Amino acid sequence: FPVTIVKYKYIYVRDVGKVNTYDYKKIDIEAIAEKVCSDRGLTIETLKGKSRVHEYVEARADFAYRVKKAEPRYPLKKIGRFLGGRDHSSIIHYMEGVKQGFYRVGVEDAVDVLIH
Repeated sequence: FPVTIVKYKYIYVRDVGKVNTYDYKKIDIEAIAEKVCSDRGLTIETLKGKSRVHEYVEARADFAYRVKKAEPRYPLKKIGRFLGGRDHSSIIHYMEGVKQGFYRVGVEDAVDVLIH
């Protein structure tokens, strides 16, 4: 990285070649949520609700997994906000649960259809 030293010993580093974390594909998370809900026989309100019933938590994990599969750089905070104001750590927990096999996810149908 090019470094410029200026008065008072402040160092500025240019962001040359750095990936902008806010630069992600626009995806329709409403459509993904509707697909998850129709696959599981739930409503959007249930998906966004506060219930901790395993079936509902699994649906939230499925939703989070599908969003991250469609666009890996999609912010966890935005996914959490969509799911009823959950924290980004909840989304991390869902993703870990999917990796460890605690939650079933259905991504056999192409998520690519839901990307603009």
